[in-house]
Amino acid sequence: RHYVEKLVSEGGLDDIALNLNFDMLASPNWARQVYNGTDASNQLPSSVEGSGYIMWRFLRHFESRGLASHRVAFTGRSDYGPFLEAGIPAGGLATGAEVLKTMRQRQSYGGFANVAFDPCYHMPCDDHLNIGWGVYEDMVDAAGAVLFDLATTPGLRDKLRFP
Repeated sequence: RHYVEKLVSEGGLDDIALNLNFDMLASPNWARQVYNGTDASNQLPSSVEGSGYIMWRFLRHFESRGLASHRVAFTGRSDYGPFLEAGIPAGGLATGAEVLKTMRQRQSYGGFANVAFDPCYHMPCDDHLNIGWGVYEDMVDAAGAVLFDLATTPGLRDKLRFP
């Protein structure tokens, strides 16, 4: 929040094209989650189109590799919130936190239904041993591929923002 407030007060907001959030990429009872760029209640209308554009890039990445993924709501609980509130498009990936995995998600990803994606979320056991290595490589690959894709897209700012 402080960073975005500083950008606003110093007139640097136009220097930021987008925000990508990769907060939790290896939850032990994981699911491949893509932030739903079209449903955040705290974003300005100017960022909706760009956030949706980012979301679709991630979804297409997973689909092109035959990997299941699903959209999850922008809840405002992470670093992307202030960017959305300032009208900057955002997107990203996660593998889950304290929410329980559903049976349907278990059928798509394996793991355990009715157990948190990350039983150690924000607890002392949330350390370097609390990693779902099976999904980590997929998520890092997606983050890198989409970041590169976005960085090399001609006219990216025009695609991310309303005229």
